[in-house]
Amino acid sequence: VRDAEFFLYPKRMFGMGAVSVNRGASGIDGIFSSAEGFAEANGAHTMLLIGDLAALHDIGSLHSLPKTQTKSANRSPLTSVVVNNDGGGIFSFLPIAQHGRDVNFEEFWGTPTNSFSFERAAEAFGVSYKSAGSSDDFKVALDASIYQGESTILEAKVVKRDANVRVHKEITVQVNEYISAILDEATKKQQQVRQHLPIKIFSSNDLKSTNDNFDKTLLLIHGWMGDKTEWDDSALTLTKLMPSNWSIISIDLCGHGEAPPIVQGLQKVIRPLQRIRTSGTGSQDKSFSSEYTIDSVAQYVMHSLAVDHGIDKIHAVAGYSLGGRVAMAMNRLCLASTYNGPKLITDHTKMILLSTNPGLMSGSTEVVTSEILRKVNSDRSKRMKSDERIATIMRTLSKRADLCGIKSSNEHELWNEFLDSWYNSPIWGDIKIRNPSSYRKMIEKRLDSVCSRAEDLAVILEGCSPAVGTNLEWKFM
Repeated sequence: VRDAEFFLYPKRMFGMGAVSVNRGASGIDGIFSSAEGFAEANGAHTMLLIGDLAALHDIGSLHSLPKTQTKSANRSPLTSVVVNNDGGGIFSFLPIAQHGRDVNFEEFWGTPTNSFSFERAAEAFGVSYKSAGSSDDFKVALDASIYQGESTILEAKVVKRDANVRVHKEITVQVNEYISAILDEATKKQQQVRQHLPIKIFSSNDLKSTNDNFDKTLLLIHGWMGDKTEWDDSALTLTKLMPSNWSIISIDLCGHGEAPPIVQGLQKVIRPLQRIRTSGTGSQDKSFSSEYTIDSVAQYVMHSLAVDHGIDKIHAVAGYSLGGRVAMAMNRLCLASTYNGPKLITDHTKMILLSTNPGLMSGSTEVVTSEILRKVNSDRSKRMKSDERIATIMRTLSKRADLCGIKSSNEHELWNEFLDSWYNSPIWGDIKIRNPSSYRKMIEKRLDSVCSRAEDLAVILEGCSPAVGTNLEWKFM
């Protein structure tokens, strides 16, 4: 069944009218009987593809096949291709196969069938028998069976189970590499189309869609799972308190709000299915995370502000959590002589960083000892594992919702538990208990965000994790 699912496309290749599958009550029971019934219902010569162990389990059903000596015009012949790899080949793909003799793998899992003769079984039940040990021999034997129009046992003597596992892995790796090359090319084209990040402009009168008549700019950057509307209340208050020449702008970070999608179409469907790694040590699910680091997100922000929105200088930045670290990255990049993008941050830009991880704060008054570095590396490792775990949960929930066709309220129920767990962390200081009204409003917004952008949020969480960034942001402030 699995090999047919992976490699066989009979309707186009062979013009077959119907294909059916039966795993049996326990996986391998009654396969001959099912095939015989299918052949009768189909009313045409039928081919059964069956493993040697499954064939052995239902060998008694051969007695009901149309016999070579007494062909009946009312019976449809069945050619049974017995794939003989000397036992239960599927078990060799499982982790237990690695333990070999320690678990008596051959006796209890491999279950060799080499002591059984399918030729003699066919003879005993009066069924025609053919065998093949090569691809060419198999084609000849199969053509002969169909031409003769009689029920046949065709024993295909294939490679042994351990070699079969290697062949399947080689095929899977090559297919993955081929598909990855196509997807990688699509990803590159997608990345060449710069991220146009939407903004929201606030003034003392109303929200505006242009940036005219202002000579100073305050940029507001939201945190993870947020969007540009997070700042609405604060921004409207600031418009009443700040001079009229200030433009107050909030922006959607990559993967958030109304920003263009990161994971989309075939990427979203195919990448997670490529479970055998083709190169490197990262999983396919992380293929986008390396492209969306804190530095690349900072560059996307500055490029979009300059090119899409005509902003040439930022006089102040307020960033919350992830937004604060993006602001620090913007500052560091603009101070670097190697950065060739729009330099919107200057030495005079004010930074307001809320709940922001500044990295390893080691100034002239603190010596970075080996003990400090060990602790920092340990903390980074724990944080990375935590962020990877959360990203995996998000991808799993997202795929579950997609596969099950879960929508609206049911989908919200799926994510509620995740958000409750996230906001029950000590870092949030019991916000659910202290301010239940604000908590409910926040959860409503976050539900909309994770329902629509979970895959993108997972990419940003991994790619922009404090664990993979520089520990020296504070030195550039």
